Amino acid sequence: MANSGQELREDAQKAAARFGTPLYMIHLSRLKSDYERFCSAFRAHWKNTEVSYSVKTNYLPAIVHAMHAMGAKIEIVSHMELHLALKTGIPGKDIIFNGPCKMDEALEHAVRNEVAVINADSTDELQRIGLAGKKRGKKVTAGLRIATPETWQKFGVPIQHAAAAIQQAAASPYIDIRGIHAHIGANVNPAIYATVLEKILDLLHALHGQGIALEFIDMGGGYPVPGLGRWGNPFKNLMVSILAVNFQKLKMGKIAKAISRFQNYDAEFKPPPAIETYGEAMGQTLRQKTKEYGLPPPKLILEPGRYVVSGAVSLLTRVLEIKEHEKKWVMVDAGTNLAGSAETQAHHVANVSSESPGTENVILAGPLCHGGDILSNSADIAPVSPGDIILIQDVGAYNISQSRQFITPRAGAVMVRENGEMEEVRRRENFDDVLILDSPFFDKRAGA
Repeated sequence: MANSGQELREDAQKAAARFGTPLYMIHLSRLKSDYERFCSAFRAHWKNTEVSYSVKTNYLPAIVHAMHAMGAKIEIVSHMELHLALKTGIPGKDIIFNGPCKMDEALEHAVRNEVAVINADSTDELQRIGLAGKKRGKKVTAGLRIATPETWQKFGVPIQHAAAAIQQAAASPYIDIRGIHAHIGANVNPAIYATVLEKILDLLHALHGQGIALEFIDMGGGYPVPGLGRWGNPFKNLMVSILAVNFQKLKMGKIAKAISRFQNYDAEFKPPPAIETYGEAMGQTLRQKTKEYGLPPPKLILEPGRYVVSGAVSLLTRVLEIKEHEKKWVMVDAGTNLAGSAETQAHHVANVSSESPGTENVILAGPLCHGGDILSNSADIAPVSPGDIILIQDVGAYNISQSRQFITPRAGAVMVRENGEMEEVRRRENFDDVLILDSPFFDKRAGA
């Protein structure tokens, strides 16, 4: 695997030398292997499983294109993401449109491009999907997102009201209601997925008795990343930090040091359940309940994002300076505007410029004029010097999508192909990029 050991270090050094830092580095082979493992984990227990990549997890067109080329469908949650998918070359038949608050123009755009399914987030939206279909003179394939006590309450129709909503949709000449959608959350126990799935199968059974046969169950995403630990709650960390500082001021260093140890007490890595356990839990539930109810086996749709893309992307950053306080601070050129997940998650960090077997525990901090710009409160890395390249792993999920132009422009991205070739897939931003939307202001003054 291209993400292993020495090869990863060498790729990081080559990419940083050629493209500069900060830089996102994507390994196509890791993307492929994680996707294939995910598919196998579920298809081993339920053959009729379709996997759809969650675009919001990482917007890079190169990644969206690669996922589709591997066989994944594409799941979107906004009009902007619909535009991105279509511009990337994804045909409408391979797009699932989810998400709340879809505007009429987005629904009409989706209907024009014949997306595979629009999963309505509300009964009002179901009606508007029907109107969009009527406008085009066609029947629109739709599903309904449901909410249970185990899911986020912001989204979907309460499951106790779902049957009535589906009956109404089934009576519309412009809606072809095909299935149920649910999304539980992130990093959830496999048993919770099985519980929600059982409730959906109960609903399908009730509808089947009323002559409405649904074809799919979409269980969304939220599957955990194997390689990430989790820092303590940020608020708790702040309170502990304030206590420690005050004890230090009172010259009670031992107490301050003891308190500081509680700051990230839950940062120790505890691996989540293997993805195969999710496949087993859902497959077992599907087999048992479809047999019990005599239901035709539904298609199972899954929408992974973080599981398939997190490990494939690393962030390369260069050491700018070192500060010796009670603990060593290593200042680098990438900030939390590029890796926001570092504020709550413990990423694996390595100094790829050093071959030293020894390590030192440091605080890794970014260049932003912001006290919370810390990439790691506790990084065990080989001894560092200014100019060294630091590699931060597992940054593929949400960091690029949620990166922001705060104090510094955003980073570029390079994809490492399976043959080792490197391709720039996003150039780094420059200062003019940051100001481009302010052109009305500047143009007016330039012409004055």
